[in-house]
Amino acid sequence: RTNGSNLSTYTPSTGAIKTLLSLSAPDLTIRWKDATHILIMDKPNSLVPGTIWDFSTTASTLTPFAANVSGADVLWGGPSSGGLLFKAGPTGGTLTMVNSAGNAVQSTSFLTLTSKCVFGESAPTNTIPNMQRYLFCGIPQDQAIMKESQLPDDYLKGKFGTADTLYAINMIGGTLKPIIPASQNFNFDVSNVKVYGEDLYFVNRNDKKLYKVSLSALAAGAEGG
Repeated sequence: RTNGSNLSTYTPSTGAIKTLLSLSAPDLTIRWKDATHILIMDKPNSLVPGTIWDFSTTASTLTPFAANVSGADVLWGGPSSGGLLFKAGPTGGTLTMVNSAGNAVQSTSFLTLTSKCVFGESAPTNTIPNMQRYLFCGIPQDQAIMKESQLPDDYLKGKFGTADTLYAINMIGGTLKPIIPASQNFNFDVSNVKVYGEDLYFVNRNDKKLYKVSLSALAAGAEGG
């Protein structure tokens, strides 16, 4: 959490608060990369280049993870400690799988926002093989508006919404499988995606409601690799 100009951790079991870092920049986004590293970034802005910093809680050091990048945002939790990095262009942007050092591993064939995606995780609560090899994303059906807009600014300001198709993306095989059949014709603008057990949860920006989608169908046709 941020407390004024301090980055601190809180231990619920003991009530202990430990200050890790003093910060001068307001309104930062903070995400855990792993047990000893925290990613610190400005709110993404396509017009202002920023830097994502990697803070080591053990060494108390800050190192650039992605430097001088417009609209930078990262979703962490991929296989072998990887993530999904968004970078804005003059319009549109790119999505790239990156490794723990922030180096590009593979580009995606589609354009969406990291807020519409979540990595699968292996857990005792699911029976889906190789769950950790899946990336789940709401991918806008209108890719043209994504490529023509200033991202993520125009979307976050409500200048346009999206009609998304939910996909399970096998990061090893590279295949995309719709989670909800297109014939059901739902109108979802997907945000705040989470996976728990064998279900995917998200908030639909169109009606502000929470939805749950079963992922159990992946168990029968789960791809290895």
